[in-house]
Amino acid sequence: MPTTPYLSIDLDRVRANYRDIKRLFGERLEVFYAVKANRDPRVLKTLLDEGGCVDVASMTEIRIAADVGFAPSQMVFSNPIKAPGEIEEAYRLGIRLFAADSMAELSKLSKLASGSDIYARLSVSNKGSVWPLTGKFGVEKHDAVRLLLAAKRLGLNPVGTTFHVGSQCLNQDNWCSAIDACADVFDACAERGVALSLLNLGGGLPAMENMTNPPPVAAIAEGILRCVDKRFDPSVRVLMEPGRNMVATAGTLVASVIGEAERQGDHWIYLDVGVYNGLMEIHEKFPYELRTDHPEREKRAYVLAGPTCDSVDVIYHDITLPRLNVGDRVLFMNAGAYTTGYDRYNGFDFPAPDYRG
Repeated sequence: MPTTPYLSIDLDRVRANYRDIKRLFGERLEVFYAVKANRDPRVLKTLLDEGGCVDVASMTEIRIAADVGFAPSQMVFSNPIKAPGEIEEAYRLGIRLFAADSMAELSKLSKLASGSDIYARLSVSNKGSVWPLTGKFGVEKHDAVRLLLAAKRLGLNPVGTTFHVGSQCLNQDNWCSAIDACADVFDACAERGVALSLLNLGGGLPAMENMTNPPPVAAIAEGILRCVDKRFDPSVRVLMEPGRNMVATAGTLVASVIGEAERQGDHWIYLDVGVYNGLMEIHEKFPYELRTDHPEREKRAYVLAGPTCDSVDVIYHDITLPRLNVGDRVLFMNAGAYTTGYDRYNGFDFPAPDYRG
């Protein structure tokens, strides 16, 4: 048995998740898996073999995807803010599809990736999402039109729009309102002589087993397709960038109990995994189902903590589990996304030391 902590990934489940999306959305939808969710090469190879593509956010992710076998035409660089050096290298490698949501980004792209296809990221409602992603990225409709027209003047090729409804979106209306906003941008650009051809639906599909009473993905797909068919010509290319939905339910994070203590009336259990080594999303109240290797034992309330010396490293302050002893194992179900992915998240390194003196 492997030494804990470790993440067990069921590649058959990854494959099934991909096939479910393709079945529900039909052949028109192109699936670009968000590599940031889990960049394990075996996961990527499974999706490549299924005919999938990838959404990348850094040169590290691009290199991993390329090593697995993805061609540049199977990658979209959807990070709206990219370092100049990464734009230059991605362009040199053959990537030609980039997101942008500012004039400064267009300026970089026009100099370093001339002639590339550009899609503007809109700011849309994240109401009802477990993890809203508003504020940092995205522009209003009129600004998106302005950016796409400017892209044309700068020698770039404006092709469409994208958005993100928020991680684990439980509000089906978010997608249709966002699709309508994109269609308005298409119409406004067409009136000004710029024909757009790409609609990127972003991410946000809920991973079903992570939630309490989420809307079925089948219902979300039906609503999205209805809105797309209503507002967009069949010739428009439609992309989606699922991340968590592809891999969350395929992963089980296995930890061991390494200590216990009584403190001010609370019984503390310490695991060899915590918020600093895999469970950062706990602080965003992301729900995990926990199981133990002795479910038959009597239950009791615990404070569940990670292994580090930081008092912030507490997983749950009040959770009821079967009695635990040092050496017992605790399983975090539906943990295939954003656990190992937070090690060099998006592929970005920690700063290297520069010693002086």
